[in-house]
Amino acid sequence: MSAEDPKIDPDYAAYLAQKDELKEQHMGKWVVFSGGQLVLVEDDRDTLLKKAEEMKITGFFFKEIVQEERVIHLGGPRRVTKNRD
Repeated sequence: MSAEDPKIDPDYAAYLAQKDELKEQHMGKWVVFSGGQLVLVEDDRDTLLKKAEEMKITGFFFKEIVQEERVIHLGGPRRVTKNRD
């Protein structure tokens, strides 16, 4: 899925397009995208949502900016057998 995908929400697409920059400038903060633009940055989710409501922002995408989690895929169970000489 890319920011250019026509089926993707424009606010999510804007987030994807700015993802690296957001990590550099707003790590650990919460952001709101509306109308394809970054419109709000706050330290915590509750404050962010309260301010979005006060600003009468509707139909938005919000997310905490964090380092991406590392995912490790493991194969199925392994069988260990002993050589019987």
